[in-house]
Amino acid sequence: LLLLFNPDFLYWSIRVMADVPFALLALLAIYLYKKWKDSWSFKRLFILGIVAGFSILTRFEGYILAGSLFLSLFIEHRKKLKIYVYYGLGVLVVVLPWLLYRSPFSSEYLEEPAGRAYDLKIIWIYIASLLAIYGFVPAFSFIRKDVWKFITNNLHVSIFLLLELLLILLWPAAIPRLFVAVVPLLILILTLSLEKWWENGKENKKIYLTAASLLLLYAGSQFFLKLQFLVLDKVLLGVLFVLQVAVVFFIVKKKFWLSVVSLAIIMSLWSGSVIKLHKDIFISVKNAAEYASKNLEGKIAYNDVSSISDFYLNVLDTPKVSGFYYNTESKKNLTYEALLSTGADYFLITNEHNTTMELDLESRPYLKPVKDFGYNVNGAEFFAKIVKFERKD
Repeated sequence: LLLLFNPDFLYWSIRVMADVPFALLALLAIYLYKKWKDSWSFKRLFILGIVAGFSILTRFEGYILAGSLFLSLFIEHRKKLKIYVYYGLGVLVVVLPWLLYRSPFSSEYLEEPAGRAYDLKIIWIYIASLLAIYGFVPAFSFIRKDVWKFITNNLHVSIFLLLELLLILLWPAAIPRLFVAVVPLLILILTLSLEKWWENGKENKKIYLTAASLLLLYAGSQFFLKLQFLVLDKVLLGVLFVLQVAVVFFIVKKKFWLSVVSLAIIMSLWSGSVIKLHKDIFISVKNAAEYASKNLEGKIAYNDVSSISDFYLNVLDTPKVSGFYYNTESKKNLTYEALLSTGADYFLITNEHNTTMELDLESRPYLKPVKDFGYNVNGAEFFAKIVKFERKD
């Protein structure tokens, strides 16, 4: 239930993205490791390596998963070289053909954070997003110390969880999307904690104080940050706030069904709000890419990392036009010399992935406007501009 209605997980489940399949592969790898950790064989290590390999092909974070499993094997088995060889063979069988075809360091993924400011506000957004990741903000007030032993006693889980959370902190370009991979693990921690609470939990002031502090921090953060995934509608935010206070009371008093039903209502409303809020996401870049595919000829460079431009310019039957990714958020990449070296005839530049990005065409006379697509979506201004590159020769 907590996973099914989780706002973050549910939203990315209905998008054509690789995050949810990666999360499932990560869960499968973690499960197999846990099941086989005391009885490894060539076959089992090879299968584990294959799962890790497929996770690498699915998402760039697969390298973190594969590395976490390897590090856990190393800590637990030290000098047993054959274990690493068997596991490594499984990974290489899947990954090596792709590595030979394309270097991972040429991935567009590595350029996503370019042009973004990293400051205290980013850390604040990270903390607020993490606290709200369950769709039930006071959840962390019920996390019990003895449940953390499950994490620390399973190195493959703790290493992967730690590295993923660090990646999200250091890679602000994809908050809260990157949380999808760790949502199932965080929900497992909460579920185990609630089970312990139903068994022997005792009411105390600390839980109420912690829950109240978390809710106030959430409300204050949303007042200033206005994060789209943390509910923007003021009326709904107020309703969810009251319901979460009620759920804290139900859980503390061990009212199981009232807790379950209330949590389902909270997360359903939260998820519905997120889905409705994002129904027009990428509309500007979609319309720009569609226009380019029907009206332009030549090579088009785009800074869109959602694969929408790639679909319209390369996947569809468009023999007169083709596209490729180019990072235009860095000013040095917008100089005449840099643009000339790309060989592109047009550039499709959007702020769909970073609303703080600005594009000054007046200072770049070699970029001639062709078509602008701009929209106000939930108070945020999104644009996609198609410009023609005028060569001096």
